[in-house]
Amino acid sequence: MDKIPLGLYLTNNSVQYSLDLVILAESLGYEQAWTNHHLLGSADPIVLLSSASQRTNSIQLGIGVLPIYHRDIVSTASIFVALNELMPDRIHCGLGTWIEGGLNPKGKIRPLNDLKEAVITLRKLWQKESISNHGNYVDLTGIEFTHQHLNDRTRIPIYLGAVQDKMI
Repeated sequence: MDKIPLGLYLTNNSVQYSLDLVILAESLGYEQAWTNHHLLGSADPIVLLSSASQRTNSIQLGIGVLPIYHRDIVSTASIFVALNELMPDRIHCGLGTWIEGGLNPKGKIRPLNDLKEAVITLRKLWQKESISNHGNYVDLTGIEFTHQHLNDRTRIPIYLGAVQDKMI
């Protein structure tokens, strides 16, 4: 069946129901399925994408958007490497800077700068470059990924959930 240039957006459903929708969408030829990450309103999207990766073959899967303040950047990088291993060239990483329900990160929040630091750090980690950055959001010294599933061809697209005009 030909791919339909449409995507499916999953929100606030149970993991099983969302998984059933992803499988159905793939069988109908949909190109992409995206889920969100509302910490206080839905299941963790990593669980859904991990499950979907094992039950689908071609549909592109993404998180739009994973708030950077809810996970540390090294864990985020590692999660997407694992997802890319499960479904090579099918995972998409959406990042944003909003804060939910009284969850307050430490320090001063600088969304544009923090998002830029996150993107640069993810790209460097995925290319196995050593990271030493002492910025507002990323504070790492001499960190380098050694994942065997990263190589010169590893490309994980990053999408941004812009909350300010300057982010566009």
